[in-house]
Amino acid sequence: MKFFIVIAAFIFQSCAQLISVSQTSVPAKKGRIVETTKKKWVWGSAHFNNSFVYSVREDLIEQCPRGRVQGLLTTTEKIVYLPFLVERIKVQSQGFCNEM
Repeated sequence: MKFFIVIAAFIFQSCAQLISVSQTSVPAKKGRIVETTKKKWVWGSAHFNNSFVYSVREDLIEQCPRGRVQGLLTTTEKIVYLPFLVERIKVQSQGFCNEM
């Protein structure tokens, strides 16, 4: 019975990790806030392609077409739902759109 409890505790645990945080200079004149979030599910802990991250930049540019995005705060986190089997990577970015 103890063996099954140990196996169940291993399988049904989850873990969250903050992988990275980066921030650019915050401008003195802050415009409106623009933000985007991208998520990717990973199966079997095999990360072969991180191209989903490139769409973060494109989304921010779309939200601020006639200006510059400054004061950018970007966080990357990983949530493990089943160890070595299922993970989710989330990239969240937020900044200020200063119109030109």
